[in-house]
Amino acid sequence: MEAHFNTRIYILDDDRYFGKYLCTNLKTKYPDTQHFLEADECLKAFNHPPHILILDHKLKNQSGFEFIKNIADHLTSSTVVIYLSSQEHVHVALQAMKNGAIDYLEKKESSLKTVIDTIERIKELTNHFRDDLDPTEYWNKSA
Repeated sequence: MEAHFNTRIYILDDDRYFGKYLCTNLKTKYPDTQHFLEADECLKAFNHPPHILILDHKLKNQSGFEFIKNIADHLTSSTVVIYLSSQEHVHVALQAMKNGAIDYLEKKESSLKTVIDTIERIKELTNHFRDDLDPTEYWNKSA
């Protein structure tokens, strides 16, 4: 096992304060974490695709659904999308999963811990992103 592996995480959230909060706190455990306010900025960084993309639903010029569709050609098979949104509608969560997100997490006070737990579970199931994530295994392990 490698002594040190940098998990590359991109956060796309147009809420400047929440995005910065999440990024700053994730950087303590995952130094290669970046926050993007706009979809275009995030897309430019995809010349180095992330291992994890944390995506909000309501973005400045498009929805998270639209962003996933726009970046489909730029995603690697080892990039895992986590939808993190304050949307409480079940149809939003279901559509996020249908569009390729592995999980839908609600923004709330415990979001940071939930995100870290989710990332750690994904790292374990993918052998630190050496293997593709099997959604069935992910959900069985989550239950």
